[in-house]
Amino acid sequence: MRSLHVAALPFPSPQGTQGAVRAMLKACAAVDRDDVHLLVYPRAAGAIDESAFDVGALDARVTLHRPQTPPWMSFARPSLRSGPSAQKLMLDVALALALRRLVSALRPEIVIAHHVEACAAVLAVRARPLVFVAHTELAAELPSYARGSLAPLLTRAGAALDRGLVARADAVAAVAPGLAARLHAATGGDVATLALPWPVPAPTTIEERSAARHALGLSADAEVVLYAGNLDRYQGVPLVLEGLGKLARRRAAVRVLVATESTRAVIAEAVRSAGLSALVVFSRLDTEATRRRVHAAADVAIVPRAVDGGVPVKLLDALARGVPVVAQRRALGGLALSGCASVCADDDADALDAALGAMLAAPIAAREVAQRGRAYVTREHSAGRFRATLDAVVARASTRVTAGGR
Repeated sequence: MRSLHVAALPFPSPQGTQGAVRAMLKACAAVDRDDVHLLVYPRAAGAIDESAFDVGALDARVTLHRPQTPPWMSFARPSLRSGPSAQKLMLDVALALALRRLVSALRPEIVIAHHVEACAAVLAVRARPLVFVAHTELAAELPSYARGSLAPLLTRAGAALDRGLVARADAVAAVAPGLAARLHAATGGDVATLALPWPVPAPTTIEERSAARHALGLSADAEVVLYAGNLDRYQGVPLVLEGLGKLARRRAAVRVLVATESTRAVIAEAVRSAGLSALVVFSRLDTEATRRRVHAAADVAIVPRAVDGGVPVKLLDALARGVPVVAQRRALGGLALSGCASVCADDDADALDAALGAMLAAPIAAREVAQRGRAYVTREHSAGRFRATLDAVVARASTRVTAGGR
């Protein structure tokens, strides 16, 4: 089968959605008979140095396509910041123009659109059959990019887009069971759940842990809490820092490791307000080596989420790497992680403080939780499990197009 995946985003990058798309493509390319293609944003002068992000290369059997940026669009530069912008609209136009030509040249048997903008582009060029893979719920996420009176307007706009895209796609799947349930409830459409395939790396050794802490300037006896991801508002990092400030006042050995490619300045005030200025260590998150290093250094990983969405890839990554996880309930995405992570209430700094303190105070129990988390990813997020679900969704889309004469 020749499939064309479309993702309206810079690629590659260390962000969660890009990691999820890469993992899905790797699982698709594992089937020898399949011919897999991916269309992403164009490069532009002064754009992200994508060559710096060695975050897991695409399988050699996946063909990467990116449009050339027209001269009149040279100011539109891909950004690692999430959310709507004028530049992203220009990049979406370039993507849609390239998509029309690519569909004509490749004649794919299925087009798989990842996230909202890609789905809109595919609908605009009338490519069929279309599978819409939802990575978040716009009605919940869009308002996080605005303040005050604009937020309710964005909620309504996001809900309208969610309904429209689900209704017009030939089949729909979501990257988390919670997201699938919310989209079904909001739109009435049939939404399948794709269990994201995720690799389980070799366990971290004692020597790696020691070397990682030395490289990051962390002492052997520090209690290291890791946050690995972007610092956009929907993540809820300021509340995490508030909880960590409470924890640090009770446990003097606590250190906070923030691994990110976002600008540190966006949380500078929250760090100061929490009294963590002397306790925060920053790291890059640009390569697999740095990702492995920060997880090796951590005693526990924290996974927050300020708004409902899909499933944070940072959650799967920490579980797969055998790091004990404390997650806010909203961040689970509906995954059945009982016994595999410590789950605390949403939007509650005291609950976060208590959960982290309990995890750090019981290292043997924490290791047992981490082992169950690693086994969960191995069992529930295998490439084979993902492929079986995707194949069923693709078959549904193809059948609908054939039956409808599209």
